[in-house]
Amino acid sequence: MKPSFVLASLLVAMLLICGCTGTTSEGMGTVAAPTATTTETPQSATPVAIATETPVPPTAQPTVYIPKYTAGEVLMNTDATDIRLITKISQGKYQMRTVTRTDDDLYIKADKSFQEMGSACDARDFDKMEFESLGLVDSAPVRDVNGDIYGYLEYQDRSSMKFERPSPKKLTGDVKYILEIWYSGDARVYASIGGATTTKTYMVNGYSALNLGKDDRAFVSVSKDDYGSGTLKATLKADGVIVAEGETNDKYGHISLSFYT
Repeated sequence: MKPSFVLASLLVAMLLICGCTGTTSEGMGTVAAPTATTTETPQSATPVAIATETPVPPTAQPTVYIPKYTAGEVLMNTDATDIRLITKISQGKYQMRTVTRTDDDLYIKADKSFQEMGSACDARDFDKMEFESLGLVDSAPVRDVNGDIYGYLEYQDRSSMKFERPSPKKLTGDVKYILEIWYSGDARVYASIGGATTTKTYMVNGYSALNLGKDDRAFVSVSKDDYGSGTLKATLKADGVIVAEGETNDKYGHISLSFYT
């Protein structure tokens, strides 16, 4: 009986071993094969073309010419036959006027140009001419064909003068006095010009102009010598500028006018 028992035990053991092996196979399943890793070969970067520009040299700028003289400067040529006044400087050009000299009086003859500034010329070319500076002036009188004051060229800055209308305050030195009378009848005139005095009666037929002389001061009295009833009007001019005026309707009335520079 022992051999049969041993055999039976071996059979049971074999069955148990086979059963365990099958269960293990189903539970674990098939092990998946490892996934192959793909390795990418790095691509070399394509070089970027950099555009280069040829440097362009800067354009040469023209040299700005600086004029030799300034506005308000009086110039005279070497033989003293040509005197100029610089009135304006702009864009490398001078504007100028010819100066007239009478005794000690320097003035500009009115030409009715714009602001009496005169014509323009190239500064570089003019500076090559033989002129010398007599200095700057603050004001230059502008006279009409009768010699009366038409206005003044006044210094404004280094580049320009400006035209100003006549004014009694701008008169200097000896001036020419003219007495204008509006009346119909006899007018008595007393005039003191400088140190000289005169008294005279004039027959006035509506209007009369009397040249009283030249000095730096004047006193004039005008009255009706016929004691008329009309209006008597009188105006005193100095170099063409009205410096005093008055009128009266009184038959005994008189007008006093005076001025000095």
